[in-house]
Amino acid sequence: MPEGRLNRWLGVLAWLIGGMPLHGQDTATAESAFQQGVLQYTLGEYVSARGYFTHAIRRSEGQYVRAYTMRGATFLMMNQYDSAIRDLRTAWQKDRTEYNALRYLIETYWAMRWFDSALAVAERLHRVHPSPVYYDHYILAKLYYYNDLPDKGFQKYQEIIRQYDTALEPRSIVASEYLARGRPDSALPLIRYILAQEPLHEAALFNKGVAYAQKKLYDSAVTSFLTYLLYYPGRADAYLYLADAYRFQEKWNRAKKYYHHAIAADPALDLPYFSLAYIYETEQKVDSAVMTLVDLLEQHPDHPQGNYWMGRLLALQGRDEACFYLKRAADMGVPEAQEVLHQICQFGPADPPQKDKP
Repeated sequence: MPEGRLNRWLGVLAWLIGGMPLHGQDTATAESAFQQGVLQYTLGEYVSARGYFTHAIRRSEGQYVRAYTMRGATFLMMNQYDSAIRDLRTAWQKDRTEYNALRYLIETYWAMRWFDSALAVAERLHRVHPSPVYYDHYILAKLYYYNDLPDKGFQKYQEIIRQYDTALEPRSIVASEYLARGRPDSALPLIRYILAQEPLHEAALFNKGVAYAQKKLYDSAVTSFLTYLLYYPGRADAYLYLADAYRFQEKWNRAKKYYHHAIAADPALDLPYFSLAYIYETEQKVDSAVMTLVDLLEQHPDHPQGNYWMGRLLALQGRDEACFYLKRAADMGVPEAQEVLHQICQFGPADPPQKDKP
């Protein structure tokens, strides 16, 4: 075997046995091995990087904390989470100022979906580093939400937008939270700020329409959602909001059009069916309303309100089949169905009429 090939095989064997770097790096100093490891890490050569970092740890006369940190980061990128945690904890125990060890440890716990552990480390990072960067604030805010602490998360996001003028994503999240709490006047300034910086920001365009809808400014809501759907077509809840705005304006045909678009985009939605049935009933087209609820119950046969409203509409037509649906709704716990059932159906609760469904 040629000498060069033999040396390469010996290098591979040494690396397999002891985690040593390849290509004659066993004589490298700790610092040079560390720098080579960083280079390999940035190139995505994680196996090679791990070998260099291992070599740096072994060659170091002292405690090479950065090598433990970077080897932990390498294990993280290789999805070897237990090894990553072990190295990152070692780095932190050896040097309580090792900021990156905490950063990578948070990411490791996040990847494992151990959000409570990630939160504990994130809060520790904020205690030991009084001026963390934007990313650390952002991750802590998200972890509060993942750990069912929405008030703390909301407060953290508000703190972020006070500190960082260019932080658009936290502003978008805070705006969405204001809308969820029914506070469109608080959301709109944030939405306008985002759109001034990024006119086609998807979440801001959508939330602008929601804010106007909550303020009952339906013309503005329609314009906002039509603009949103021009750039981001196919979103079911955008069609639903747009249809609702037209319905509140009593523009029935336009409302029906976009309710159908919402159903086509997401057949699992139930609200478009009820709204369509309401419009048809308002137009005194009870048969069309009934057929709309038939379509709903084909998708959701055990929908309590779907069965109740089907029974109610059939009762308006004087059809005995109403009792079948009212009985089903009553059995599902709809109190109004039980009341109507006793008023119009002349049979015991356990003895509904045996008739075909419409």
